[in-house]
Amino acid sequence: MRELLLQGRLLGVVYLDHRLARGVFGREDELIFVAIANHISVALETARAARMQLERVSLERDLKAMHQQATTDALTGLKNRRALIVNCHSQ
Repeated sequence: MRELLLQGRLLGVVYLDHRLARGVFGREDELIFVAIANHISVALETARAARMQLERVSLERDLKAMHQQATTDALTGLKNRRALIVNCHSQ
């Protein structure tokens, strides 16, 4: 069994066993297993970071669209009263 750690944070656990025999895996196998576990940890963190980045971009796009809807008249496409008030307060 090997903990999947990255920067001291537990990401998960990997377990390697042989169904039919004990002691099949030696020290060299353990070193390979540790290396694989380390790669898995980095891959999980990379996937998490990519997912967070995509979510952030999506939220920013949604916020921009909501702001556009809140400050633009849907019929004419012109800035509405709310946009004027926001503009006055920002100056």
